[in-house]
Amino acid sequence: NKMGLKFKIEKNKIEDFKSGLLKPISLKTSAYPGFPTDMQAQIITLACLSKGNSDVQENIFENRFMHIPELNRLGANISIEGNKALIKGSTSFVGAEVMATDLRASVSLILAGLSAKGFTKVNRVYHLDRGYENIDKKLSACGAEIYRKKNENKPANGIVYAYVNGEEVKMGKVIYGKKHGRWIEWHPNERKLDENYKHGLLDGTS
Repeated sequence: NKMGLKFKIEKNKIEDFKSGLLKPISLKTSAYPGFPTDMQAQIITLACLSKGNSDVQENIFENRFMHIPELNRLGANISIEGNKALIKGSTSFVGAEVMATDLRASVSLILAGLSAKGFTKVNRVYHLDRGYENIDKKLSACGAEIYRKKNENKPANGIVYAYVNGEEVKMGKVIYGKKHGRWIEWHPNERKLDENYKHGLLDGTS
C-alpha cells in the first residue's frame, strides 16, 4: 500500500488495522482498472492526514472538487489548480458546520469530522442515503461518536442544473414528497449526460 495503511484482504472480507504515519500520494482518477473517481473525495480526506504533500488529479468529471472548500473549513489546506487538488498534509481537523454537496462529498466530510477535534455538523446528509445505507449506525457500531437528527435540512423543490461543455444547462426539476421521498423529473437535456453522471446530479442543485 502506497500510503502505509495496514489491511488484509480475504475472500469475503477486508480487515483493517491501526496504521502509523501515512505517506503522501500522487494519483489520477481514470476508468477501470484505474483509481475510481467515486473514491476521489475520500482519498483527499485521507491525504490530508498524511505526512507530506499530495496531489490528486480528476480526469473523469468536471466540478468534482466541491467538497474541498468544506474540508478547508474543517482545517484542511487544499488548493485547486485546474483539475488537480494540491493537498498539504499533517492536517489537524477542527470541528465546524459544513455542507455536503453530493454523495461522495458527504462521506469525505464525515471521515474528516470523525478525525476532527471538537463537534462537526454535516448538513444535507440526505445525499448519503443514495449510496451508504445507515452509515451512521454502522460507524457507531465501530465506536464512532456519530448520530443523525431526523427531519433536518430536507431538500426543497427546485431546478437541477449541470455544466455541459462549459454551459449551464437545465436538466430537470427536483421534487420532494412525504410519500415517495426525493426524485427528479428529467428534462430532455438529460440525454447530454451519461447515466452515471446524471445520477450524481442530486447534489447542491436546488
